[in-house]
Amino acid sequence: MKVSAPALLPLLRSQAQGEILAWVFLTPGEHSIVDIARAINIPETTVLREIDRLTATGFVLERRQGRSRLITPNPDNPATQPLTALLAITFGPAHVLRQHLATLDGVDYAAIYGSWAARATGAPGQPPADIDLLVVGEPSRTDLYELAEDASTTLRRPVNATVVDRATWLAGTDPFVATVRERPLITLIDNLHQARGA
Repeated sequence: MKVSAPALLPLLRSQAQGEILAWVFLTPGEHSIVDIARAINIPETTVLREIDRLTATGFVLERRQGRSRLITPNPDNPATQPLTALLAITFGPAHVLRQHLATLDGVDYAAIYGSWAARATGAPGQPPADIDLLVVGEPSRTDLYELAEDASTTLRRPVNATVVDRATWLAGTDPFVATVRERPLITLIDNLHQARGA
């Protein structure tokens, strides 16, 4: 079966390759093969194959801890910095925003929608000019907009945050909510699953 190149960065072989690279290069710290596979929901064999390529070519370093291989980007490789910047721009929004939102109280659900979500799910088109962020709940608007501004710097494009209260999102009848729900969404945080299952 032929695997399509990802719409976010068609220079890569596959969406899975992009997700693996983004996790390794954009998530601070060391990560085992199992951790990477679990975090991005990609089979361990696929992650292992990609990490073997990256290790053999000097893009990542590995440290053994028992039976685990702990992976980090190679800071001495001259390609590390530009590759990290490229991944931040293309595959980075989900990783960067998930990390930023983890520090924000009052978030019941958060997702990226709009053109970036469409590209991330394989729809062809021009590179997204901005990132549309939906936050459901009652976060501090000041903190959220500061977070969006910080993320914009990393992602090199504006992050536009929209807040919807929990009841409006769950009802799904608001025209904006209905439109967003019909289109691709990349979920970042979901604390509403129990409410939806009730």
